[in-house]
Amino acid sequence: MFFSQLSAALALVPLLATGAPVLEIAQNSDPYGDWQYLYSDTFQDSGGTEITQEWLLKPQTQRNNNILEFTLLARRSPVSGNGTAAAVFDYVADCGAMRYAPEQITFLDSNNGTLDVQTYDRVMDDADPSTDFYGVLDKLCKGDLPG
Repeated sequence: MFFSQLSAALALVPLLATGAPVLEIAQNSDPYGDWQYLYSDTFQDSGGTEITQEWLLKPQTQRNNNILEFTLLARRSPVSGNGTAAAVFDYVADCGAMRYAPEQITFLDSNNGTLDVQTYDRVMDDADPSTDFYGVLDKLCKGDLPG
């Protein structure tokens, strides 16, 4: 009896091996999935809609003495009236003076496609101690955030 059950089970193996195709689900990975959440804020776009931004930090930063280069992502909800769903800010900062300036801002659509890129060459601004940005810059300069 054991052998007849074994034979019946083995007879099903080829059917199982060549059975119906397996459904595969494509997954789009988030290119910013490893970025660290920092804080959120709100602003009004040009149409008067209140937009919430979630600020994220790219885990890799570069430092040379007091000069720090880092990148932030601001995800917007809802998408701004001009189609901007997010913006990537490349910053340079002087940790000794707590000053910073954007080097480049890349505006993204909801599929992370580039809408516009703006490059800056300007004098650094003082970081305002009353802002969330100041707290982030302070922690980055002290090495308390990844990088």
